[in-house]
Amino acid sequence: MDIITHVVRSERITAVIIEHDMDVVFTYCPRIVAMHQGAILADGTPDEIRNNEQVTANMLGTDRHA
Repeated sequence: MDIITHVVRSERITAVIIEHDMDVVFTYCPRIVAMHQGAILADGTPDEIRNNEQVTANMLGTDRHA
């Protein structure tokens, strides 16, 4: 991931990475589009995604309001 990140940033190109390891996603991706059952669930920064109630309930397996 370090190599991919270096190339993407130095060449100023866009890359789409499909990853289920959220630690990797939150570390390397400045913008995240979270999908659930083929539909976009949320789109935003790592902090926005981490704090999105739909994402936490559907994808991260936690519901902070339960």
